[in-house]
Amino acid sequence: MNKVLIIGSPGSGKSTLANNLRTQLRLPLYHLDKINWKNNKDYLSREEFNAELVKVLKTDRWIIDGNYNRTMALRATYADTIIWLDAPRTLCLFRVSKRYFSYFRKQTPFGNPNKLSFKFLLFVWRFKKNNVPNIQQIIDEHGAEKQIIKLTSDEDIATFINSIKRNR
Repeated sequence: MNKVLIIGSPGSGKSTLANNLRTQLRLPLYHLDKINWKNNKDYLSREEFNAELVKVLKTDRWIIDGNYNRTMALRATYADTIIWLDAPRTLCLFRVSKRYFSYFRKQTPFGNPNKLSFKFLLFVWRFKKNNVPNIQQIIDEHGAEKQIIKLTSDEDIATFINSIKRNR
């Protein structure tokens, strides 16, 4: 596990898992939101983002946390492990709402923490319907040569992290 891609709905636990894996595997961690957002209002152009992402992908070791459908197939090409967090949408909605209203989120240095729109909540609510077909297609296309790990609950995530701790 040297190039780990973590995907899933906002609020599914991607960043929390990524931070745990960084500690356990001692891999560099890259949050796509941190790459994308210059500050709380502005983000990179598509070309700038792609260039920054490719720099990361071409390195030998990494964890990349984020969904960003537009670049998922490219990231999957470079990854040796794809972790798909497929959490219930009600849990994801609760977590993104909680994150927005928490003091910690306002201090987070990436990912425009100042906006929680109806459009974003609708994106989270419809994530499985609108994004899972793309995720499944990417896994079908790249899965034979990758380690694919699908986690559907906090218990699954805890078990996975504990198995890594035991094997270190």
